[in-house]
Amino acid sequence: MNENSDNVRFFRKFSDFFRELLKNTLENEGLKKYGANTLWLFLEQFLRLVLSTLIGIWVIRYLQPENYGALSYVVAFNQIAYTFSRFGLDGLVVREIIRNESVQFKILGTSFWIRFLGSFIIFLLFIPISYFVSTDFELFLFITLLNFGLMLQSFDVVDFYYLSKVQAKYISIRKLIQLFLISIFKIYLILAKANLFWFVFSYFLDSVSLALFSLMIYKSQKLPSFFKFSLFDVKIAKSIMKDAFPLFLAGVLNIIQAKVDQIIILKFLSKEELGYYSSAMRLIEFFGFIPMIVYWSFYTSVERTKVYAKEKFEGRLRDLYRLMTIAFIFTGLPIFFFGKKIIIFLYGSTYEPAGILFSLLSFRLFFTYFGVIRGIYLLTENLIWFSTFTVFLGAISNVLFNIIFLPSYGAVGAIISFAISLTITIFLVDIIYQKTRHNIKIMFEGIITFFRFESLKSKN
Repeated sequence: MNENSDNVRFFRKFSDFFRELLKNTLENEGLKKYGANTLWLFLEQFLRLVLSTLIGIWVIRYLQPENYGALSYVVAFNQIAYTFSRFGLDGLVVREIIRNESVQFKILGTSFWIRFLGSFIIFLLFIPISYFVSTDFELFLFITLLNFGLMLQSFDVVDFYYLSKVQAKYISIRKLIQLFLISIFKIYLILAKANLFWFVFSYFLDSVSLALFSLMIYKSQKLPSFFKFSLFDVKIAKSIMKDAFPLFLAGVLNIIQAKVDQIIILKFLSKEELGYYSSAMRLIEFFGFIPMIVYWSFYTSVERTKVYAKEKFEGRLRDLYRLMTIAFIFTGLPIFFFGKKIIIFLYGSTYEPAGILFSLLSFRLFFTYFGVIRGIYLLTENLIWFSTFTVFLGAISNVLFNIIFLPSYGAVGAIISFAISLTITIFLVDIIYQKTRHNIKIMFEGIITFFRFESLKSKN
């Protein structure tokens, strides 16, 4: 009886919370504007996630494990290079444009040239790296092709302008158009029985067309040109790069921790084994949107309680850990128990060896969900450099443990390595460090009492 009462109270609090949120949004003009902006961003991200996953499943079935393993290797390498080329500018440039509208196009131009020149340097640096690391010359050529697109992707700094003006619809509309066109192209490749090169080229076309679509919309509105070199301002560049460095470092370490396993697997094992691992990872990554929605929905709420209602801060944070526990129960546990059946249903019997990997990778969701909420805590406590340090430990330990476990345990060794590295990053270091030890206490309280919420009805 008490358990049923707790469940009723939980759902009542949950519905009251969203009813209050909806009411406030509809009655407040400012919230309407930002709400519409957020809705456009969410709609684009959701449709991209769903459509790319559905097309991705079809591509995986068509390519088969060996070819898909090769494609995954090339894309993982490119994603690491892409993260380097962004230099952590995203949020900072938006902030600077908002704060300094009188020189907004100079800021945009400076950001473009930082990206463009930086991407050119990254492209050159990754040529020898990919040549010596790649297992064959064809993979090296594919990586070089994708990395060449980094320079053209510099034009997507246009997004910074529209985000600063709360005009996300301009970003979202062109991304949705581009998404449907690229999806049609990939479907055509499958029906035409194209070889691996054309699927690599589709990734190149995807990234480049996205940036060029941005430029087309920007130019169609007759806005001032931002890519003249005369707009590059050394003072602005120094200021942005100085502030961006911690974000750049954290971003690079995060992508290395997330993608390095796919590179090392091919070094020690085979394209086929990487194909099994990457196909399982593709489905796991689908659920990454869950903690990010929670992050963007509740970060402001947690920050406000930290500033204006400290007595409610712990309760709000504990509730988020409870929410992530529930998310894992409804996503991670079904994957763990039914992973093999899901893989065979989606990919076919050829991918049956990926079933056990998919089941074991379900625990990656546990670390991902709790890692995002931990990030909220670290940000509100201004522990940014500590956060970067823990990611550094995680990235280094992931590389080392992969080298140790992969030869003996195969792709399962990569899962073990990642689990150990995230245990170090999210739990072990926080237990040792005095300023974060309290967060561990709040986290475990949230896990143990996931069925009870404290502060959803609070208006702070």
